Amino acid sequence: MATAAVCAIMSAQGSNAGDAANNKANVIPAAVFSEDVGDAERIESAEYLRIYTQEVAAAACFLYNDIDKDTSLLLLTESLDGFKIHLDALFYGDEKLGIKGAEDRRKTIAQLVELRAAW
Repeated sequence: MATAAVCAIMSAQGSNAGDAANNKANVIPAAVFSEDVGDAERIESAEYLRIYTQEVAAAACFLYNDIDKDTSLLLLTESLDGFKIHLDALFYGDEKLGIKGAEDRRKTIAQLVELRAAW
């Protein structure tokens, strides 16, 4: 949509009175859209991995120091589960999360494998 708007503005700026007098219409190119493969959702899932990592660390510290054990254990469990869900989604795709299809970039897969091994 933004492409069409920019083309329309550029086309309008390039027009002049002579074009109107000669009955020449300004041509506005059609917008070109790429297929949504869930890239934004992949970025969002990667952000959740960061958040879950922080939550796991915080919950572990609270548990170690006997601070609100029940809540800390719940946070730890939910964060570990969420981490696994989003990491699997980045590997294999997850329609519910809007990630369409498995990861196919070799370097990204290698980094995901490394991350999984570290966890």
